[in-house]
Amino acid sequence: MISRHGPPAEPGAPASVGRSATGRSGRAVGPAAAGDRCPACGEDALKGSRPEWTLRCGSCGLWRSSLGSRDGRLLDQGCLDEGRRAAGLKPLRERNNETVLDAIAGIRGIRGLRILDVGSGHGWFVDAAARRGAEAEGIEPDPGVAARAVESGRTVTVGYFPEALPEGATYDVICFNDVLEHIVDVGSALAACRERLRPGGLLAVSVPDADGTLFRAASLLRLAGWTGPWERLWQAGYPSPHVSYFDETTLRRLAAGSGFAFVTSRSLATLTLRGLWQRLHMDRPVSPASCLLAAALVVARILLLALPADQSLFVFRPGAADPATPGGADRPAPA
Repeated sequence: MISRHGPPAEPGAPASVGRSATGRSGRAVGPAAAGDRCPACGEDALKGSRPEWTLRCGSCGLWRSSLGSRDGRLLDQGCLDEGRRAAGLKPLRERNNETVLDAIAGIRGIRGLRILDVGSGHGWFVDAAARRGAEAEGIEPDPGVAARAVESGRTVTVGYFPEALPEGATYDVICFNDVLEHIVDVGSALAACRERLRPGGLLAVSVPDADGTLFRAASLLRLAGWTGPWERLWQAGYPSPHVSYFDETTLRRLAAGSGFAFVTSRSLATLTLRGLWQRLHMDRPVSPASCLLAAALVVARILLLALPADQSLFVFRPGAADPATPGGADRPAPA
């Protein structure tokens, strides 16, 4: 069923992202700029880089961008084929969803838990959690995408996190699956999670990893003057571009600042052969260049299995942060 609380997203926006649009004071939070305070370490250390919308904290190394909208909501830009996008992402997301649920199950049993998926999109994670016996639901700002999720019989609230949630609703697990990197005011989003989690609750965050092989390669290429791969990783020009790129150290710093303690982490799959063609062409027509790129990624997928993953899962619980320096955790590689 669809429930609607608070303001919905712009009609027809193709991205599927839930985010906090305002800060703790209720003031609209705009995109990051050079000199801004870093949300991870708190230092006034964001510095400009190349291209001009790229920023990095000179203290902790967090990557940020100025690509987000001023109010944190979906941008009216870009042209994505939602059918191709869904077909391209579903095999990868379904595989990683099982890894996320396995990690949660290793900490506490899933059956009977109330789980919220923020930015639930087509409802794939909600479906997977429900099959394991969870009371799973989603929150999704795009009414069209939410409606597709409802076809599977799942409960979805239309709107932005956390303002669109029913008053007083609490959860055993809150998940951000490829969503936190899109949120402008990440500090307020995590603070809202702390308020909405029940005793013993868990926060599961899956994000693109700035320590990943593809991210590092794209960063080197941008410095050499080829910005195409960098722009694609950040989803520049999309309705919901990335505004942060975390690694383990910066994400754990951010979580600790909101009162979360690290529990565990796992590497996730970055590419799957099934859906790769549709994923490559969700925003572009077929061309000789796209065919060459597809062939290169098929070969690269084999090599990437032995290299640092570009997608990672981190699980936290409310509590004092581990005083040990973040980083270096032993994360099982994706199968």
